[in-house]
Amino acid sequence: MRHSSCIVLILASGALGLAGASYLFAPERTAPPMSPAVARDLLRRGAAAFDRRDPDGLMDVFAADILAMGRRRGNLRDAVQHMLREVGPGELHAEWSDPALKREGPRQTLSTNVVVTHRTPKADIVYYRTRLTLEVERRRVPRFWGLLDSEEWRITRIGSDPPIGLPDY
Repeated sequence: MRHSSCIVLILASGALGLAGASYLFAPERTAPPMSPAVARDLLRRGAAAFDRRDPDGLMDVFAADILAMGRRRGNLRDAVQHMLREVGPGELHAEWSDPALKREGPRQTLSTNVVVTHRTPKADIVYYRTRLTLEVERRRVPRFWGLLDSEEWRITRIGSDPPIGLPDY
């Protein structure tokens, strides 16, 4: 057997071994039942990504087929990226309070008050206060380059009262 063939065979065996080990020792692949603690964790993940100005982290809590204030995922991503770019220096902060969870079969409705503030050395500017209504569902999410999948709670719809206008980008 040629030396290069041996190397390829060893690398392929190693990759297969890693894939098998990741399947056997993978973390929990089903989402926990929805509870106030799980809902708070979902809100925390979204707010932390917003505070970091991380559009990818923020989009990670949304389902692929999200409908947010009349916008689909691609248009929503553009609006989020544009907003985060235009805010400028200072700290953008999202704070939620008074979460309420309503179970409706496979869908769960989570509502919470949200205040988005831009903190600068001279003042705290409140961009908006609203009551968000989020529909969340368990969704399959690919892991390990699509070799495995796990189940996670993802936001499928977002509404607000008063409405938050998203401009076209």
